[in-house]
Amino acid sequence: MSLSKQELIDCARKEDGYRCNGCSGGVGFDALEYIRKNGIVLTQHYPYNAEQATKCLRPNRKPFISPGTFDVGQLPTNANATQIKQALTKYGPLYISIVAGKNVFENYEKGVFTTPTASLRSKTKVKRHALVLIGYGTSTVDGKSYWIIRNSYGKSKC
Repeated sequence: MSLSKQELIDCARKEDGYRCNGCSGGVGFDALEYIRKNGIVLTQHYPYNAEQATKCLRPNRKPFISPGTFDVGQLPTNANATQIKQALTKYGPLYISIVAGKNVFENYEKGVFTTPTASLRSKTKVKRHALVLIGYGTSTVDGKSYWIIRNSYGKSKC
């Protein structure tokens, strides 16, 4: 089951008070606020087409997530791994934003993603990338902890 990315691209607009910029990204908290206020339909009812429409084309159907059925909260910026795991266990998938460096995730397809922290920092403009944190674990091979994320980039992105 997949919530409609296209609805957020087309309907959570700056002119409606959201700091969202369609295909150019935006503030994830505002996207969640849009869903909290308006609900959201499934992708099958408002499919992704990799471009922003000139107006919101939301279909006339009941949203999968109804308005007002959840609240939007925020962990402290300096939350540690234990706090993040507790929130994930209590609330389910979490929207996260990470420093992504120059095009780090645009070419990522699958598997374990590792990179030195220093390569994610930019000396000029810091690029951030939104992800959904869906789980965590510990490797049985080397004992290293890891996060399980869902990446939003794909072959066709607007």
